[in-house]
Amino acid sequence: MIKIVSVRRILLLSPLLLLTACGAIGNASDNFDAEQYNASPAGIAESQAREAERMKEVQILHEKEKQVCLSYQADWRKTGYDIGTRGGNAQYYNSTLRDCERYKLKFNQKQWEAGYQQGLKDGYCVYNTALYVGPEYAFDNMMETCSPLLSERQRQNMLIFFTKGRIIADQKSELSDAKYELSQLENKLRYSDDSETSREDRREYRSLKHTVADLQYRLELLHSEAQRLILETGGR
Repeated sequence: MIKIVSVRRILLLSPLLLLTACGAIGNASDNFDAEQYNASPAGIAESQAREAERMKEVQILHEKEKQVCLSYQADWRKTGYDIGTRGGNAQYYNSTLRDCERYKLKFNQKQWEAGYQQGLKDGYCVYNTALYVGPEYAFDNMMETCSPLLSERQRQNMLIFFTKGRIIADQKSELSDAKYELSQLENKLRYSDDSETSREDRREYRSLKHTVADLQYRLELLHSEAQRLILETGGR
């Protein structure tokens, strides 16, 4: 009886075993064909062409990197200035020298520092940055860098513009929420039958459209007022 069950089990499994074997044979055949092609003159030529293209791309990238690195050395003051206007770290040149190590740049720290400080004054430690710097911790980080370069009046104005910026950010968030609610209601009205949309839905839609328009107008006024104050104060 045991032998009969075993034979039946083998017979039941035979189709699956055959399919598995056929798949293995097919994969082996495909692999063999690929190996044969790769070893053929056409396959070797294709492989060499791909490698040549890859080397060309690497060479182009290295050349671009070299030009960028050499541009730093050509004017360290400008390099420092560019980092300063973005509020970058005062020690950022270490990263620059590390990235360009293969080109053995001759670093001029005096020029870098002069450019960096000027960049902070001209492009980063200004009221417009305080206006849009973001949350309080970002403002604190900014002031840690900028305070030595600012007068007491300028530091007070920075705080004023930061506060105005938070009001603008809150207004933008409120507008974004209102627009989302409006879009959700628009979809409901668009894809529902007239019988499924109530008079209350339509009334709410009109009210939301008015709210969005009002919030947009108030946001534009806040932006305009802030920019007017920046112009009046000279930006810093």
